[in-house]
Amino acid sequence: MFQSGMQETNTRKVCIKNIKPDIFKQLLHYIYSGQTSSKLSEENAQPLFVAADMYDVDDLKYECVRFLLSCIKLENAINLMAWAHVHSIDSL
Repeated sequence: MFQSGMQETNTRKVCIKNIKPDIFKQLLHYIYSGQTSSKLSEENAQPLFVAADMYDVDDLKYECVRFLLSCIKLENAINLMAWAHVHSIDSL
């Protein structure tokens, strides 16, 4: 990418779209260490799953799904089911 004449060769920057910086930072931390930099929460598990799916980090996807399964309650069940359907998560 930095040697192939692409835009990044000149700018020396890579633009990561559709992932918030804090989520991408957690993804990178997981890739390098095998654990998230902060505890999974109902706020970060879904976007972290999406980022892990985008970069094919299956272990992190599994952890996010496992966490979300533990968070299912009457108030969020339908939203989680719809979100799981959109992201093809059969186990959720």
